Amino acid sequence: ILVGIYAVMFAALLLIFGFGTFFILEEESLNPIQEINRYMIYFFGADLMLRYMFQKFNTNNIRSLLLTNIPKTKIVKNILGRSVFSIFNLFGLLYILPLIGTLFFNLGFSFSLLFWSISVILFLYFNNYLNLLLNKIDAFFYVIFGIAILAGIAQYYEWITITDYTYHFYNAFYEYPFLVAVLAIVLGGIIYLAYKNYI
Repeated sequence: ILVGIYAVMFAALLLIFGFGTFFILEEESLNPIQEINRYMIYFFGADLMLRYMFQKFNTNNIRSLLLTNIPKTKIVKNILGRSVFSIFNLFGLLYILPLIGTLFFNLGFSFSLLFWSISVILFLYFNNYLNLLLNKIDAFFYVIFGIAILAGIAQYYEWITITDYTYHFYNAFYEYPFLVAVLAIVLGGIIYLAYKNYI
């Protein structure tokens, strides 16, 4: 019951923050798209770290189903497909979708915004399958965690502002909408590698 209550509270906070991000940035006289792209690395970085710690691929489901006549390939496809509806993706969308909605409502429709919005959602699912591919590799966690700590320290002491560099990466999907096709292909490759990893 407590876990359910905390989950509902967290979901409500994500919704509120998703709807409010645009207005907070506008009140500070900041460009919403630019600022969101600047700090998006933190959002997806935290998302990936949380997934690594708590979202595990349930291999027990595969072992139990292997006793049936269902082909292993079909079992893995089914489990990979069901991961689309994981709680991490749901929480991510509870923030991303209201954010996208307020951007369209306040900035108006444009193809740049449309394809940028699609790319943000694809990045969320990229994290989903990247984690399923790498969550058995402990070295991955420690390397990423170490890089994140060093980047945070460097930015805090103003040795180097990481977001000045990551901003250009995420903003490219707004300035050059065709890049969403490249991201979709990369996502497809990650899904394929995750599939082959469990076959």
